[in-house]
Amino acid sequence: MASHYLFPAVKLLKQKCFPSLSGMKSCQNFSSMQVDETEGANFKRFAQHWWDYDGDLQPLHTMNRLRVPFIQNGLCPLTTLSTIDSVCLPLKGTKILDVGCGGGILAEALSMLGAEVLGIDLVEEGIKVAQEHVEATSYRWIDHPDLHKPTYKLTSVQSITQEYPCQFDAVVASEVLEHVTDWEDMLNNLKQCLK
Repeated sequence: MASHYLFPAVKLLKQKCFPSLSGMKSCQNFSSMQVDETEGANFKRFAQHWWDYDGDLQPLHTMNRLRVPFIQNGLCPLTTLSTIDSVCLPLKGTKILDVGCGGGILAEALSMLGAEVLGIDLVEEGIKVAQEHVEATSYRWIDHPDLHKPTYKLTSVQSITQEYPCQFDAVVASEVLEHVTDWEDMLNNLKQCLK
């Protein structure tokens, strides 16, 4: 099975590339997801910069050029692109859970492709920024009945698993695993959210 080879490789990558994560203290224990105290503080500090395209979080905006098409192509085989609607809104009707959504950079991009996105995070400041940005740019969703504003919740993986079992077509945890102490448990919990 592929996961048999994947998990040891990811574990090695974590040890080699993120050695500081091995002895971290958790600031919030949500059973299945422990976040490093320093990481949580960093994300609180970044709250005011999430939507500054030239600021400290500019790489996340740049990454959308790669990760959005990657997600889209994974969810929409070319054979399904048979109508104008499916070309303009290739993710229409797709329910996506965005774990560790932060300020909503990825969630908004996926929503603009027609997906129904629920973004969750453990950092309240990021959720507030995401909600405020959606409201400040709500004109993008008003005129198109097939577009849904992303929604955001301050919650843990374990809570979302209990609240939304078998509800999502896809779960995205982009730029998250390196900030979590028990990522294997997190992934096992997230599988329960998939249809």
